[in-house]
Amino acid sequence: MRNVVFVWDHELAPIMDAATLSQVGGAFFDRARRPVSIRPLVVPPDQDANRLILDAAQGDRPGLIWMFNRNGHTSAHRFPPAISKLDPRWVCDAQGDGTAGALACYRRP
Repeated sequence: MRNVVFVWDHELAPIMDAATLSQVGGAFFDRARRPVSIRPLVVPPDQDANRLILDAAQGDRPGLIWMFNRNGHTSAHRFPPAISKLDPRWVCDAQGDGTAGALACYRRP
């Protein structure tokens, strides 16, 4: 992955600055010394993060990380993560209990 969309689907994300979100989204890539471009995306709770993430995931070797909590006032509450169902070119790994967790995906070349 070279271009990663990072979504922290949380009620506080809209008040965080983009640089902080980029640092959170890129922490593990930085630790592994993997050069990736992190694009933070703030998703309003009344909009489908699946669609917005897929629209934003562009460029060479795109990927995404979506941290979510389906119990909060979040997009995932109304629109459960379904990236690979909407676009089968994406390979995803979900962590968590389905209520709170993280979805990490890459698009096949």
